[in-house]
Amino acid sequence: MGMQCLYTAFIVVEWYKVIKMPKSRLKIEGLQLSDIDSLQATKTRLSVGIVNGVKVPSFVQEVVSPSIRQTSSLQTDKLDYDTCIKWVVSYRSSWARMYWATDQNYYATSVLPVSNGYLFGGYNNPEYGTSSKFVIKTDNLGNVTKALNIGIHGTQNQISMIRDNSSYIVVGSNGDIFVAKLNSNLDVLLFNSYGLQNTLYGYKPVFDDSVGAYVIPGQVLSYEGTNRSGLVLSVSTDGSVNFAKIYVAGTYSSLYEVEQLDGGYIVVGEYYDTQSGLSKFLVIWTDCSGNMVCARTFDIGHSGLMTYCGIIKNSSGNYLLYSGKAVIEIDGSGNVLWAGSYDSAASVVIHSVCESADGYVLVGGYGTEPGTQVAIKTDKSGGLISAKTYDMCSEIVGWASDVICMTSGYVVAGCENIGATLFKLDNNMNISSDDVEVTDVTSNISTSDIQVTVDDITSTVTVDDVTDSIQVQDLLGQIDISDITSEIQTTRNCIGGGP
Repeated sequence: MGMQCLYTAFIVVEWYKVIKMPKSRLKIEGLQLSDIDSLQATKTRLSVGIVNGVKVPSFVQEVVSPSIRQTSSLQTDKLDYDTCIKWVVSYRSSWARMYWATDQNYYATSVLPVSNGYLFGGYNNPEYGTSSKFVIKTDNLGNVTKALNIGIHGTQNQISMIRDNSSYIVVGSNGDIFVAKLNSNLDVLLFNSYGLQNTLYGYKPVFDDSVGAYVIPGQVLSYEGTNRSGLVLSVSTDGSVNFAKIYVAGTYSSLYEVEQLDGGYIVVGEYYDTQSGLSKFLVIWTDCSGNMVCARTFDIGHSGLMTYCGIIKNSSGNYLLYSGKAVIEIDGSGNVLWAGSYDSAASVVIHSVCESADGYVLVGGYGTEPGTQVAIKTDKSGGLISAKTYDMCSEIVGWASDVICMTSGYVVAGCENIGATLFKLDNNMNISSDDVEVTDVTSNISTSDIQVTVDDITSTVTVDDVTDSIQVQDLLGQIDISDITSEIQTTRNCIGGGP
């Protein structure tokens, strides 16, 4: 029988976790210890409940968060040594990981929570060969459990990932738009590519469960005299095309993210005015077949190209649009509820937003020389709470690409130097300075060499010229500008052992 942790003292792990654990084992695990001597021993019976799908002692649930407590009928009079250790380690409040492979320059662009860990993916830099895409699965501490190189080659471009009812869906571009369906073991179940005579880019999709389809926003280059135009492609779970729509808005427009509406979709991108040199949010409402219902632009005074725009549906049923330094909240009809801009002495580019219990977390890039990952926390009305940058002492620009708000803390995917990064931030957006590692995934990577056949969607595509239908809204006088320069706190974790 393994050693028991019933009669050991309470100790504090990190700042909010309480667990009973022998001191010697915790020292071996390298966990932080504090106030051990002031805490009293206990001999109480331990009931077991569920936190985030993991069985944990009920007294731990009380400390972590009563709001997520789900008491189960399971009870035990003992928890063995390794079970206690496993729980504590799995729920460390913060850590940082960098992943690299020989002759591969990795950039992470998307992350998902999965059972007992995370799934993140991105692309490698063609400087070290023709660009391909990768997906890495980790445990709750960021340790690699499975890694896959999707053996398609083409342009250096991000991938996006979502889940349907049973699989992981990876969307990206290799000159055409591809959709890959993976199981939990990262085996490729389906791979399809969709193309025109023009170059296509596909971005973050949404899974429409009501019709069993992946709805993919994107852009098509050099379409009938335009520099680029927005595209929405709907693909069934078996890979067949439901509809493909091109939306022409002036000579330069793109679509990047999509959310569902009752009976349709709301798609966000950018509309670039070549005469003024300003970019605006472009929002298109469609029916369930992709036919445009209406379109609006929101002018935030952004000079030059936005390069990326995003949208999330919040808990109030409204929508947050974000790009560059700006975030605006609109209702389903496009009425602006608030607009905020997060400026600084250095440049800020917001790449992703998630909603937490008390507000929003925005992540992206901060500065240009050398450039660092930044996270900004706001309240529900966009009011600034805090801002932090994360520097792993690289001399090459880094940035954060995606963020997920967890019940406790935040997970951020990005890159720095020539490695992909995954950060677990605590509730205060901090990273523990003693839990930063570099992982060489060269030996973990398996390659799935995809035989690419392209479905030509030329005959399927229909075109809506929305230029004359766009309603223009000027937000310049409504934007609350928060200067985060004085708020920025920098976390520097200089790590050894990397490339």
